Amino acid sequence: GRASAGLVLECLPEPVRLSHLSDLQTDGIGPAALAARDASNAFGPHLVVFTGDIVNHPSLRAEVRDYLKSWKRLSGAYFVEGDVDSREDAAETVVAAGFIVADGKMLSAKAGRSRVGIIGMGPADSYDPSLVGMQAERLSRTTDVRVLATHRPDVYFALGKADVQL
Repeated sequence: GRASAGLVLECLPEPVRLSHLSDLQTDGIGPAALAARDASNAFGPHLVVFTGDIVNHPSLRAEVRDYLKSWKRLSGAYFVEGDVDSREDAAETVVAAGFIVADGKMLSAKAGRSRVGIIGMGPADSYDPSLVGMQAERLSRTTDVRVLATHRPDVYFALGKADVQL
């Protein structure tokens, strides 16, 4: 299904539009995947964040690469691995589509006048929630808002007082 939400964060100098996709796990790009892309492109996001499980079989890499290339964004596109991605070497596919692999990294992006920190946690990173706190603290000095990009939502429950807004 498709969902959208608005969230007001007083810490942002100007609104940021973000599209998030997870668990495509495709056996071929079909109508639902195309509808998600079309909705995102119509929304005009600054950032696109894909949190893993992109492709079920290596034979689909070219089709998925072309699909991901067609996601419009004003500032950047980021990817963290899901459970099946390391088996299928998805990183190569997403990089070829213009995405930045964010696993284990802290990155920053400009979205208009707003500065967004991306904390990427792939499956291997999600076993160390303290990593998020350290990265959030560092990014809080240079960004207006921090986004945790992870395939495993359980990590959010272990954040404690980490300065992460999304």
